[in-house]
Amino acid sequence: MSEQVLIRLKDISLERGHISILNKKNDSIRTVLMSEKVNELITIICNNTLNKGISLSDEMYLFGGHNILKFGKPHSYKELGTLMRRFRQQYPQFVNITLYEQKHTSITNQFDDGIDHYVIKERANHSSIATTEIYLQSNRAVKPYELKERKTV
Repeated sequence: MSEQVLIRLKDISLERGHISILNKKNDSIRTVLMSEKVNELITIICNNTLNKGISLSDEMYLFGGHNILKFGKPHSYKELGTLMRRFRQQYPQFVNITLYEQKHTSITNQFDDGIDHYVIKERANHSSIATTEIYLQSNRAVKPYELKERKTV
């Protein structure tokens, strides 16, 4: 989660379908491919920001606004937890799903798609292939979902 709160609009390429992720441990940058669903969700966040009358800026953070991009400084780990609880209230299909399980899902899906283990290791920013291969034995992958907001009365 510490990497996710640092994602800014300048780190995202919707056209190329990837995000550049900063690793604060060693200040390295790695590129992560986005699924069509992630691309769609980020597009929704950008459109919501524009619809609020806010111009997009490369320095805006992906996480932090309520369904819009965030100005200022990134959220702390604690603040991100609060945002995730709010998100789960709005989207109940995520009530028992953690961000960590999303990482499990991404890695498991890459294994299932036949992507080389060393490529996955680099994408996940693991220092050891053994760490990456732990995901082969995991059943924490999240099933596909539809993003539907809870209806308010």
